[in-house]
Amino acid sequence: MLFRSEESIIADLSYRHPVITTEVRRMQPEIRALNSDGSRVGFAGSYLHSRKMGVDIIGMHESAFDSGAAAAEAMFEHIHGTAPHSS
Repeated sequence: MLFRSEESIIADLSYRHPVITTEVRRMQPEIRALNSDGSRVGFAGSYLHSRKMGVDIIGMHESAFDSGAAAAEAMFEHIHGTAPHSS
């Protein structure tokens, strides 16, 4: 059994996974539009569906990773004027 002293605890956080409702699914275009204004600030998270795995992959680690990659790609293109990996 692992025992921890109070001073070894940095933070005690409450966490829960996002609740994906039909309203969140309906708002996908609106949520994605947050990243299309040319801003250097991007929105990412599991509230966005995975581009490559389809609209049913929402609320998962894969969708969070994919939306982070999409936000990074958009910022790269905004800064450099070209998409990453383009020749």
